[in-house]
Amino acid sequence: FMGANPEVEATKEQIATEVRLQIFRHGIKAAKGEGQGDKDIVLSEQGREGARAKAVDGGELNALAYGSPRVRSQETAAYVMSGAKPDSLDEVKKELMFERDLMRERNFTIDEDDFRALDKKNSPLQQTRVAVDKRLDFNEDDKSEYGKKFYADFAAGKYLPFLFNESDAYAKEVGDTEGSTFSRFAGNVAEIIEKYYTASDAWNKIKNRPDDGKSEEYIGTTLNRLLGTHAGVGECFLGKLIEKMKGPEEKEKFLHLFDVKNGDKVVNNGFDYVEGFDVRIKQEGNDKKIFISYKKDLPDNTQYVFEEEVPKKYIDELVEEGNLSKQANQKV
Repeated sequence: FMGANPEVEATKEQIATEVRLQIFRHGIKAAKGEGQGDKDIVLSEQGREGARAKAVDGGELNALAYGSPRVRSQETAAYVMSGAKPDSLDEVKKELMFERDLMRERNFTIDEDDFRALDKKNSPLQQTRVAVDKRLDFNEDDKSEYGKKFYADFAAGKYLPFLFNESDAYAKEVGDTEGSTFSRFAGNVAEIIEKYYTASDAWNKIKNRPDDGKSEEYIGTTLNRLLGTHAGVGECFLGKLIEKMKGPEEKEKFLHLFDVKNGDKVVNNGFDYVEGFDVRIKQEGNDKKIFISYKKDLPDNTQYVFEEEVPKKYIDELVEEGNLSKQANQKV
C-alpha cells in the first residue's frame, strides 16, 4: 500500500501562529475647522509624521487598521499600519475579505458599511484598509451629570485620576449607564482581545491547512491589527488588568506614570500621542496564550515595564465587569 501513513500525518508538526494587536492613542489632531464636528477632525501633518514613525517593518502584512468613528483615530491606525507606503487595491480587497470570513466563521458579524476608505476630503490616504469599531470611542455627551464631570476633569488635567479612582462610583451614584468609565473602557478593550482570542483559531487553521496553495496567500504567520483610540481607553484596560494581576498599589504606580508638572500643579490626562501597548495571542495547535507588553521611558532614565503572560480569565472578568457596570447603575 503506497498511500500516506496516517501516523505520520497525525504527528505533522504544527505551525505556530500569532495574532498581534497594537492599541494606541491617536496622533496630534489638526485645528477644528469652521462648522466641523469632532468626529471629522483629521490629523495635523505633525500627527501624521508621529504615526508614520511608529510603523514597524512587516506591520502591514496580513494587516487591518481599526479606529473609532472619529477620523483622527482611523488615520493614526492607517499610518501606523503602512507608514508612508500606499496600499494596493488587491491587498485591500484580500484583507477585508479575510476579516469578514474570519469573523463569520467564529460567529462574529461585521457590517460591510463599517469598512471604508478615507476619502480626499478627510485624508490623503486612499484605498486604505480601515475599519470602524465603536468600542475604541468615548461617549461625548457633556450634558448629563456624569458627562459634565468627565469633561470638567479632563479640562482640569485630572482626567486619568478621575477615571481610575472615581468614575465607576460616580456613575453609580448618578445612575449613569452610558458614560465612559474605568470599567467600561477596560471592558471594551477586553472584548476586542476576546474577539481575536477566538479568531486566532481560524488564523491558525488557515496556516495549518493542507497545502492547497491558498495558505501561502498570507505572508508569514502573524495576523496584524492596528487599533487607534483615544485618551483613557487603553490606560483603563491596562490599569484594571494591573490591579487584578499585581494589586491596587501597582495600579496607582501605573497611574502616576502620566503625571506632568504644569507650573505649580500636576496634570494627568493619560497616554501621550500614539502611545500604547501590544497584545500578542500565540497559538500552537490548541494551546493559546495571551502576552501583553507596555513600556515607558521615565525622566530618571529608567523604564517602566509591564510584560506579562495574561491568563484568559482576567480578560473574561474585565468583559463581565464592564457589562455589569452598564446594567447596575439604574437609579431606583
